[in-house]
Amino acid sequence: MIDSSLLKKISFSNDFRHPGFDSLGLSYGFIPRGLFQGWSSSKKVIDTDKIIRPHQVHSDKLVYVSEVQSNPLIEADAIYTDHEELIGIVTADCVPILMSDRDKKRVLAVHAGWRGLVNELIPKAIQKVYTDYDINPDNVYVLVYPAILPASYEVKSDVMDQVKSVAGSLIDQCSLKYMVDSWILDTQMLGCIRLIQSGINPSNIRVTRQCTFKTPQFHSFRRDRSNTGRNFSFISKNTLI
Repeated sequence: MIDSSLLKKISFSNDFRHPGFDSLGLSYGFIPRGLFQGWSSSKKVIDTDKIIRPHQVHSDKLVYVSEVQSNPLIEADAIYTDHEELIGIVTADCVPILMSDRDKKRVLAVHAGWRGLVNELIPKAIQKVYTDYDINPDNVYVLVYPAILPASYEVKSDVMDQVKSVAGSLIDQCSLKYMVDSWILDTQMLGCIRLIQSGINPSNIRVTRQCTFKTPQFHSFRRDRSNTGRNFSFISKNTLI
């Protein structure tokens, strides 16, 4: 169990940067495909077609980059590498999460919808990518990119029952009852709770507090439904990308 005071150590801003990532010389960013708005640490134009990513299905599955290279249709919602490939995920309201340890050994990209957040995707990914290789999660930098924010995200009791099962006593930190059978849910904050539960130091977490639903430049499934595009979040150990 974690104390709610730890959540106050998380850094929230409108910025797309993470000082820890910059200190390591990582390439990373958030780019809505087909639009000019977006942000990249690189001075170069990022070709989103070159971002290696799995076929996302709202699962708790994690894959190594070579598994995607050999089978582009492999189903997973997190991808990692210990080399210099450009990896990433796509979102249209879900929470994009990028990670790197302080020694720049491994980078990880996670697509975390509410299902992934309650189905152990984050703890499993951190365990396999970092803990199992003797990398202390306390030494991992995390960047949480734009997602749908609570003012625009209403859910019912079937979702909230599952959220409560993982958020526990911190449920009030990531949700608010709205009507008899309706809650507003903060998936970015729920993601932060799951990260801290998995051993991440909250002082190493930086959240870009922007809403995909309310920002016209960003793609949002709840806003645009079948007409929506995808936002790309990417990361690489290669400074030159």
